[in-house]
Amino acid sequence: MGSYKYYLVVVMVVCAVFVKGQTKREMLYSLDTLMNSHTVLLRDYNALKAEWKKYNTFFYHVKAAALDKKVINASPAEAKELFDSVWSARESRIASYKDSTSTLLDSLKTLNIYCNDLIKQKDTYLRLLSGQLSEAAYPYTAQELLGEWRLFLSPKELVDGDNTALISHNPFTVIDSLQQYNLYRIDFLPDELATLFFKGGRKQKCFYKISDFSANHPYSVAFSKQDEFKLKIYISPMPHGLEVSYKIPVDSTSVMYFNGAMKP
Repeated sequence: MGSYKYYLVVVMVVCAVFVKGQTKREMLYSLDTLMNSHTVLLRDYNALKAEWKKYNTFFYHVKAAALDKKVINASPAEAKELFDSVWSARESRIASYKDSTSTLLDSLKTLNIYCNDLIKQKDTYLRLLSGQLSEAAYPYTAQELLGEWRLFLSPKELVDGDNTALISHNPFTVIDSLQQYNLYRIDFLPDELATLFFKGGRKQKCFYKISDFSANHPYSVAFSKQDEFKLKIYISPMPHGLEVSYKIPVDSTSVMYFNGAMKP
């Protein structure tokens, strides 16, 4: 019995030592694992802190550039709302700029077409004045007016003609509403018949009557078709050829004419 008790005591002592030794190893292992985790977490923390400093610097830079100085210390949540409003306003301005740019481009295209047309008109008038379109032609009898004649006209304005006799030369600004009166061709036919062609697209058949024809002095030609159409032009022999002028039948505070050259 005594030896049994002794054996039991020995077993208990051995078990106690074993359990005590196993717990210490576990504690050391757990402590080592904790230290390793702490090292990893500390490394990640330092990396995140460095990255946060970059973002924080960028955040303050954007706030200073985009927001008013009064809200420079706004929190990220407050700044986000302010950024959204600033961005919306920016997008609205960009859309407005796009519309304005499109309108401006359309206007520039129209202006470019108009400028090219003015250049062509100017070239025509310069060639006309220098006599390059055709040689000067002078009919010596009324019969020699028969045939096709081309007219190169521009609008003129008589400024207070009774007192000043000033003429406003405006050859390159023929507005569309005046083109219906702008003759560019006359066909004188036998039996005092004629066909008139206007730049506005009108083609008028009518009768004509020449008054006071002269190869050296001004004379007139009246075109008419009952009450439907009436027009009277004045033709004057000039050094460069025949010059034509007629009054434009429009209501105006001044007197408007088309004036230019007539060539076969």
